[in-house]
Amino acid sequence: HTYSEKRAVLATLHQKGELIAPEFMQTFGMVVEEVAVDTDSLGTFSGEIERIGSARDVVLNKARLGIKASGCPRGLASEGSIGADFYIPFIQSDVELIGFVDEELGIELVESYRSTDITAHTITIDSPTDLNDFLKKADFPHHKLIVRSVNKPISYCVKGISTEAVLLQAIADGLQQHPSLVVESDLRAHCSPSRAENIKKA
Repeated sequence: HTYSEKRAVLATLHQKGELIAPEFMQTFGMVVEEVAVDTDSLGTFSGEIERIGSARDVVLNKARLGIKASGCPRGLASEGSIGADFYIPFIQSDVELIGFVDEELGIELVESYRSTDITAHTITIDSPTDLNDFLKKADFPHHKLIVRSVNKPISYCVKGISTEAVLLQAIADGLQQHPSLVVESDLRAHCSPSRAENIKKA
């Protein structure tokens, strides 16, 4: 293989190396190492930073950020889009992209994987509320949650919530500052097991 024992860097803040590196080693003999790059600067699921450009543009830009930060000529990244399915009304889907840039060979590749197997739920509240049904649907705490303000720009956001005590405190604190809040699935890869599985498949 052209890539046997060569190194590529994966631009991520969200522990995606364990999802992506084993497949590249098994298939190509390529060593994939994480490099900490502020990929959130290109857009966040929670909406504090809007994604500019297509998902394909973003995933390739992330890969190039990793190349720039590390000096390695080969970069990898992933980018996901989660929302209403294009083909099946009323169903959520997750489209995951993996981007690869090789500056030595002058190539860039993007592969995609679409799945309706994604846990992504949201609710808007304006007072302390019984969330038991929502929490079951959202598979909490196996899937973590976000509590954020409603209007953009988002001024209040607590991510990675994995206990009921932290959830209730985040809601109480938020409602002191805002008339309503959004409670939603945290779709970052290390907080969403169903999305992590789709990244592996991609």
